Amino acid sequence: MSFIELFVVFIISVFILKPEDLKAIIAKIRQLKGVLQDSRQELMSHLSLDDDLTPSSQNDKVTNVPDQSEQINTYLLKIMKLGYEYSGDYSLEEVKKFYRRVENKKINSKKESD
Repeated sequence: MSFIELFVVFIISVFILKPEDLKAIIAKIRQLKGVLQDSRQELMSHLSLDDDLTPSSQNDKVTNVPDQSEQINTYLLKIMKLGYEYSGDYSLEEVKKFYRRVENKKINSKKESD
């Protein structure tokens, strides 16, 4: 649609719709915008998690220890922000698994509440 067509549709909708209807439509648009932003944020977090899963060679594991501890700390912070507390083995793989479970629980609880 061109700009003129959109403008004509907007003008006609202003005359046809009641102010109460406009309020409801605006509320739905804001709700949709929030859902899209949440979905975008979720997708971006999953993409950043996949970047962390790249395999490393045996030599990298020795030099990669500080980087792994930073990743563990990052995941622990994310877990805390979601309102959970981690207890268990502090290996990177275990912390990632726990974070994914917690994140999936949070996502599922959001979907059920909507």
